[in-house]
Amino acid sequence: MDDDRYQQAVEAAKALRKAAQSWESCRPFEVAAAELMTQDSETLVYHLKELIQFSEKEAWDTLGLIAQTLLRDGKPLPLPLADWVADVLGEKRRRPSKGADGTGTRDAAIQLAVHQITTTIGLTPTRNSRAGGEARHGRSACDAVGLAWGLGYKTVERIWNERIPEIRELANALLSGSPKI
Repeated sequence: MDDDRYQQAVEAAKALRKAAQSWESCRPFEVAAAELMTQDSETLVYHLKELIQFSEKEAWDTLGLIAQTLLRDGKPLPLPLADWVADVLGEKRRRPSKGADGTGTRDAAIQLAVHQITTTIGLTPTRNSRAGGEARHGRSACDAVGLAWGLGYKTVERIWNERIPEIRELANALLSGSPKI
């Protein structure tokens, strides 16, 4: 692999990092809460039930902001949200510790960056993606993203390997050249 292609991958990762920083600066739970508050009550209840099932900090924060807004406006809480609030106040539910604040968005952006570099520049996602490949020598997409984002290879590799199954299946299909996409 020539150094130009690897440098191209690092520059692409830097550009993706810059874009991701603007995503991270907005607080996704506030956007989600504001959007959900515009829905009719039946749609709101449906989405609340979905959010309650997630064990992510962003879902927790969205639910809290919706409850806070409804209570401040003197509006009744939909039953699923009222049950959730009661469980929180009764300490039956605790704020999830999964993922530090903001890392969900960061990790998704890293996964997309690795995927994009893999598909557009042709680097393997990880050092061990293909036996005997040049990626074993520190020239994988995870290496390029790690360098651009100031993260270690192992951190980026862990984030890549923890991606949601749909992204994993798509990436694996693209890497194997499978027509099933």
